[in-house]
Amino acid sequence: MSTGPSIVCVVSGGRCRCRLDPKEKGMGMAAFDSYCVAPFKQRQPIQRLFPDDHEATKGICFGLCLEWIKRHRANKGETPQTRIAYIDQDSTILHASIKQRLYRAELHFDLDLASEQLGARNQAMGQAGFKVASSRTEWMSASDPDSVKEVTKAIATATAGTHTYHLVSLHFTQRGAAHATCCYKSGGKAFGLGSHLYFFDPNYGEFKVSAGSAADLFAGLVDRYRHYEARDGSTIDYRVKEFVVQSISFA
Repeated sequence: MSTGPSIVCVVSGGRCRCRLDPKEKGMGMAAFDSYCVAPFKQRQPIQRLFPDDHEATKGICFGLCLEWIKRHRANKGETPQTRIAYIDQDSTILHASIKQRLYRAELHFDLDLASEQLGARNQAMGQAGFKVASSRTEWMSASDPDSVKEVTKAIATATAGTHTYHLVSLHFTQRGAAHATCCYKSGGKAFGLGSHLYFFDPNYGEFKVSAGSAADLFAGLVDRYRHYEARDGSTIDYRVKEFVVQSISFA
């Protein structure tokens, strides 16, 4: 049975200062990384194809998520490595950038958590050829660091429906900073046994985790963005403020 994280306490000048054992730091990230089955970083093809395009260098995460969903729907039996190899093709990156621009055009690049954002998403998906049969959206606040664990459990529950795709957006405390990821949960065998969550983050790649470990995956995701490595090698602390989970069934 786990006894919880190790705490190191040092007495100095009559005061006791306690901190998390350095060995405990990054454990969430290590678990997150261990679930990765096909690495991918969107910055690499963006630099390759759009080195001077200011809009593209902001990221094309929403467009890449649509490309991943489109490919997964058409080829569920292929390996994650084959799927990511397809995502990394120049033609796929170009199509993703077009989808991203459609989204930004509808949204006017307003990343407010308002109804027009979801409308812009659905409009962009429609223009990209997706036919949405039904959609359900949940907002989950993660502004309190102590609540992140409960939020990740809630996300795991929100993405528990089988054979449904989910767009999972991360909104950070930095003004206007947001990121799109997506996932799919397989049906598994009888009574859902053996089901897996297939998760795609355009900054890290494709992940595969048993349905019962989905909360661990999202907890690691939060930890990973607290230690995000920028293009210049510096580390940025992107603290998740809110999750938006849009569950989609296609016609």
